[in-house]
Amino acid sequence: MSDRMPTHYTSLEDKSVFITGGASGIGEAIVTAFVEQGAKVAFVDIMEDAGAALVEKLSKDARNAPVFIKCDLTDVDALRAAIARAAEINGPITGLLNNAANDTRHKWQDVTPEYWDERQAINIRPSFFAIQAVAPMMQQNGGGAIINFGSVSWMMGQGGMPGYTTAKAATHGLTRGMARDLGKDHIRVNTLVPGWVMTQRQLDLWVDEAAEREIDERQCLKNKVMPQDIARMALDDALVWINERYGMALESLRWGDAHQATHDHQVLGEVPVLRFITHDSLEAERNAGITTPGHIIDAPLEELGAAGHDQWLTALASGAAEVRIQLHDDMPNRLSAFLEQQIAQAHALLTALGHDTARIKLLPAGAESERDALPSLTPLTESPLNFDEPNKRARLNVVLTRLAELGAPSGERHAMPQGAAYGGIQVDSAACTLCHACVSNCPTPALKSGGNAPALSFLEADCVQCGLCEQACPEDAITLAPGFLAAPERDTRHICHEEAAFECIGCGKPFATASTVATIKAKLANHPYFAGDAMARLEMCEDCRVKDVWKTMARDPNAQLKV
Repeated sequence: MSDRMPTHYTSLEDKSVFITGGASGIGEAIVTAFVEQGAKVAFVDIMEDAGAALVEKLSKDARNAPVFIKCDLTDVDALRAAIARAAEINGPITGLLNNAANDTRHKWQDVTPEYWDERQAINIRPSFFAIQAVAPMMQQNGGGAIINFGSVSWMMGQGGMPGYTTAKAATHGLTRGMARDLGKDHIRVNTLVPGWVMTQRQLDLWVDEAAEREIDERQCLKNKVMPQDIARMALDDALVWINERYGMALESLRWGDAHQATHDHQVLGEVPVLRFITHDSLEAERNAGITTPGHIIDAPLEELGAAGHDQWLTALASGAAEVRIQLHDDMPNRLSAFLEQQIAQAHALLTALGHDTARIKLLPAGAESERDALPSLTPLTESPLNFDEPNKRARLNVVLTRLAELGAPSGERHAMPQGAAYGGIQVDSAACTLCHACVSNCPTPALKSGGNAPALSFLEADCVQCGLCEQACPEDAITLAPGFLAAPERDTRHICHEEAAFECIGCGKPFATASTVATIKAKLANHPYFAGDAMARLEMCEDCRVKDVWKTMARDPNAQLKV
């Protein structure tokens, strides 16, 4: 496998990117990849010689020479100063890659408080303070991408380095919390979790015959994961944000421009067809002297995977008669599989909403007649489609609602390809105790707790079928119901289970549900602590329960010793 990226993404050119731990290993590969894409890269590391050597190596043919800043990441003030300097040189930072880490093995018996703090100071603390420093720049710039680097070590239960595995587990919590806080500002926060990456350090220190056998046993794909592979993953995540922020995709309100273009074509007597095509393919067509007919509106992308069924459906809801995705030669298998899966989802949704699946089609490479053909269908609408929602899922729901209005929804649940983010849930009200563990784990607003009374409500339009609610339920009361519901009920929040509140027998404050109290009383019926009159404590709120215990102790100090 070549170390160089096979594709050049012009959308990464001149983007300001900051990378921690960039002088060697995975960090070196990431710095190299972004520099080769023309980004303005600044990276920090404590290894001054290695950092300077990398700058010298990459600067010869670079569109933008990388900037190296020596920095001890355990010094938060030094990190903040490095970020400020990088922004001064390269402009406001819109891409942050928290790569720095140290996985030195250590025995739990030997760990001191000082060593523990030092492990966290390098493996987790810099990630947060780097985010804190760059997030205001991203907010002012209209968005950005933050990638925190995790590890499979703690997922696999690897021992021999508790300080490291604890920090890497915490990385996931950091990502989820910051994603929630920054998502409204169009800032993507993700965790990239590589497997055991064969850096030179790993090969020198820990990869022996036993490690080779472990890799062979645990990895589905037996090839070694190299630093360059991780660099490509990081590029992919950065590209998602760039295409969302600047491309002709649903995440950009530039679909209004696409609608205007379709409207202009309609005024001119043409029925618009929106064609998704890569920049390289479009340039090749133009160099070959190919001119597409006037009814074709081209939406050029860095790669076809930057747009999916949600963008295609948006084009139809915005006034395009058809959507055509122009395939090209030498497409990677993963991209072909992605497009086929997206086509399957788009066709399933069109069928459910009462539209012809011929409105969205893949065009084979070189199929000129299919590319230039006049559409056989007329546009669904000539009215503009406006998005007031900042959330991606909410905007997709606007599109689906529009298509439902323009079509003939079946009113039934339709099967979708495996893994599609459409479906509902079934709640066993007899088993549900309204503990709301499902609500706490739901990553979307699909599940909510009740208002005036203990209740669980559900909005199917927001459900992405992640399964976290099903896994979190201690009573196994939730079952996923995959498939797209082509009915108004999908957009209506409904109560899955509701109970009257149980009021404390001491103060009258509602503190639980009747079923919860009954369940607890049944489980603790034979517990000596709640024998006799003490069983009434289970019908009290936490405050009254404590007061009752102290009253009993005051009357009979030895009562607690008898238990």
